Amino acid sequence: MSDVGSTGATVAAGAGDTIVVTGCLDVNTVAACRDEGVDLLPASGHPVVFDLRGAEVRGSAVIALLIAWQRAARARRSEMSVTGASESLLQIADACGVRKIIPFTES
Repeated sequence: MSDVGSTGATVAAGAGDTIVVTGCLDVNTVAACRDEGVDLLPASGHPVVFDLRGAEVRGSAVIALLIAWQRAARARRSEMSVTGASESLLQIADACGVRKIIPFTES
């Protein structure tokens, strides 16, 4: 587990192949969160779920974070999904035109 950024975003291994993200995701925290999430990705071929139920999304920088995690998972030949996305994150994804690219699932 790592606490990143001045506002305390946390990226931690959860149960199974879940990575749990809590705290504030904004322009000040996404770079460190990106690295932490990539470091926690499971071995090649294993699916991974990023659980954002405890994350507070502040702005569109989180979209770049999710795309970076998705690329890293694909590089390991793994499938990635995102659960627990807030309505505001889904609205940002819609506005950015990436809702169909990032695999959001029901919480």
